Amino acid sequence: MPDDGIAGLRAESRAFEKALPQDRRKALGQFFTGRKVSAVLAHLANRADTERVLDPMAGTGDLLDAVYDASTLRGNSIRQLHAIEIDDKAARLCQRRLNHLVRGNGPDIRILRSDAFDPATHARSETQYDLVIANPPYVRYQSMRGRTDAVRRGVARIASQRLDGAARTIWTTLADGYSGLADLSIPSCLLCALFVRPGGRLALVIPATWRSRSYADVVRYLLLRAFRVEVVVEDSHGGWFPDALVGTHLVVARRLHADATGVPLRDRTAWSPGAWFQIHAEAESDISSIGRAFPCDAPEAAFASWALAHRTDSPPAGIAARKFDAQDEWASLRAAPRVPAWLTTLEPSSRPVRTVNQPSHRPALGHIPETLRDLMPPKLHPNSFRSANDLGIHTGQGLRTGCNRFFYVDAISEPSGEASDVTTHAVFDSRVVSVPTIALKPVLHRQAELAAPRSHHIRTHVLDLRHWVLPEDMPAVNAARTIYQRMGEQTPGEMPEGLAEHVRSAACTSLPGPLNGRTVSALSAVRTNIRPARANATPRFWYMLPAFAPRHMPDAFVPRVNYGLPRTYVNTDPKLLIDANFSSLWSDDPRFTADVLAMLFNSAWCVALMEAGGTRLGGGALKLEASHLSRLPLPSFNGPTIAKLQSVARERGSSSRALVDRVVLGAMLPASISPSYIDTVATALLERAAQLRKARRGSR
Repeated sequence: MPDDGIAGLRAESRAFEKALPQDRRKALGQFFTGRKVSAVLAHLANRADTERVLDPMAGTGDLLDAVYDASTLRGNSIRQLHAIEIDDKAARLCQRRLNHLVRGNGPDIRILRSDAFDPATHARSETQYDLVIANPPYVRYQSMRGRTDAVRRGVARIASQRLDGAARTIWTTLADGYSGLADLSIPSCLLCALFVRPGGRLALVIPATWRSRSYADVVRYLLLRAFRVEVVVEDSHGGWFPDALVGTHLVVARRLHADATGVPLRDRTAWSPGAWFQIHAEAESDISSIGRAFPCDAPEAAFASWALAHRTDSPPAGIAARKFDAQDEWASLRAAPRVPAWLTTLEPSSRPVRTVNQPSHRPALGHIPETLRDLMPPKLHPNSFRSANDLGIHTGQGLRTGCNRFFYVDAISEPSGEASDVTTHAVFDSRVVSVPTIALKPVLHRQAELAAPRSHHIRTHVLDLRHWVLPEDMPAVNAARTIYQRMGEQTPGEMPEGLAEHVRSAACTSLPGPLNGRTVSALSAVRTNIRPARANATPRFWYMLPAFAPRHMPDAFVPRVNYGLPRTYVNTDPKLLIDANFSSLWSDDPRFTADVLAMLFNSAWCVALMEAGGTRLGGGALKLEASHLSRLPLPSFNGPTIAKLQSVARERGSSSRALVDRVVLGAMLPASISPSYIDTVATALLERAAQLRKARRGSR
């Protein structure tokens, strides 16, 4: 039992976290690990040869505290407990906590109050660690406040200083090449991993997005190329971090030696399996995340012993288990619709050269989520699948304006005539403004509007001011008249005075909240609208949105955040603009009409794939990005099969769902498979999707 002193310091750590202002927690990703989760990861990661331990994002020391406890229970001796923490108060609390925990001739404790991404932080140390354990901060790129480039440069420079050979090439290529849309956990994982010695272990508390977001593919690749993933533990009920935006995984991986790391994945011949465990709410006790599943004095130690033996058969109640197949993981990663430059650099021959009329890639069986594979018929063949892009189906995200509070207005009545009255956002005093009716484009903004009948008046409209300018901007337009003529574009007219007053007022109105008093025209996502006149481009001003693309007015769409099972909707006729709250679907192939697309993506096959492959968010929601939809392994449709879908779409009978499932699943299976067997598979897929939905929603 811990003494009162350490118990008090642990309680102080919890109180410190709870007292953090919400905006600071989001800015620094200060969602500390806690004792329950820390104990599970520490026991999974701690081995007999663990002597030097580092946490580069230590917070108040939860993980290092748990590692020392686990090593004491195991009887192995830790010589170094090192930490880096950017927050001064958290670093001091971490120091006090570990000093109190470790007494006598214990390990060397070194807590550095610094920025882990600053190369100067590591200038005096070349230590490689037996265990690097961390809970990388999850901070969205929009909240990085200008740190994005400094973080990227820092990881690349630290890798250049500390690594050599193939490892240096891998880390610097990934650091230079990861997407600018990545959250802070992505470069954090790259940074943590480079401190692990060959043969040592990396142990991470990581957002579940590491396997579902395209920008996280660099982490997946690194874990496959330079590590062997031993164990993944998934919080299936969202109870570990109830305030976090996404679900949580624990990952333990062993660093490969230089000779193995130097072999590209395309040339790898041996793949070591790992194990994947889902922890349900039924496994949790008051004091342990797996206390009911392993009812003993040291449940985390018992779980680690069982899990590291890869006992995926007959798991205890509250735990689901399966294999983690690294080769399937590579097949999935390699067949992504868009090949990033970093993958081409590190795996230059990983994809066959495309020939005329040959699909760019064929999703393999490994693209089917592990939670669905046991439902697949034994005769399923990899050539049964194509990507959405290969079928001529495109995916994207709906309209982002950069500032909905300005560009979205509410129509007081159905817009008609030459001008219509609208109400502006409350931040602009909810003023009533007369706007040219042709400048108002109806937009589906929120899911609540989906419940309204088709004839229901859409209140929210987009201010499309591409053909109107402020009077003071007319000189720039007049100077560019020849450019408008050459480009075949309509020359903008002068705004009505009332609208012009609103635009001028909005341009100097300070926005409240996290926007920190900035004006609309100063927002980074709005400034990109500005374009000076050029020989081949007409001028554009901050209040002018770019031309709408097919993804903004798609044929069909899916909510990005789902609480029930995913559902795909047909866009209306005429089409509405669709907000970025939705992922969009459209096709260049006229055979894939809006109705056909909706029927396909509402099939049992696609619903189960979306439920199994989406990103679980805190609170039990499921997020479906365009990248999720683009990766779905869809049936390899031929002309007659598409014609069948078109026929079902025209009939729209009460049995159309079953007919669609027979067409979709039938396209994946041999012609000899009976309709009744296909019905059985469809039912099983929907039942599994419902089970997965129940798991992410907990008891709700």
